[in-house]
Amino acid sequence: MSNGFSRRQLGLLVAGLGASAGLGRAYAKGKDVLQGHAIVADGIAIYLGVIPSAMIARGYAMSAPEHMMHGGPPPKGVHYHHVMVALYDNSTGKRITDAKVTATVRPLGLGGTTKAMAPFMLAGAMTYCNYFDMPENGVYRIDLQIERPGKAPVKAELQYTHVAGN
Repeated sequence: MSNGFSRRQLGLLVAGLGASAGLGRAYAKGKDVLQGHAIVADGIAIYLGVIPSAMIARGYAMSAPEHMMHGGPPPKGVHYHHVMVALYDNSTGKRITDAKVTATVRPLGLGGTTKAMAPFMLAGAMTYCNYFDMPENGVYRIDLQIERPGKAPVKAELQYTHVAGN
């Protein structure tokens, strides 16, 4: 597909989120950082992916569920990004598919935006995702609240270094 990313490329990104769980789990203890954009919080291995929303807009047909995953087409503009997290039980490596996830995304030291992260099957893998405006260069803090049936809520903080326009 010209001027964009193919479904295969987007699928590979999600598969990479999944594959990183197996590679990083052996090193996970407490709330250690794992292989870049991943942490473990209270027994949940959390893997972060951030891509420009334009990748989704160009990578899928208007009628595709991926194109409409948050109730409409991806927001337009170079500053909008699709923030995704994949969750795993750190002791078993099993993907967590029953969570309710909320994220707050903010540049360090500034206010942020809080949104529910929609569960979405992408390339056969469960992720939790939503669009966020990320106009500033620098480090963004991504605070997650993860709720699961019958379990105490888990809070986690990830950091993502962003270059505006990417």
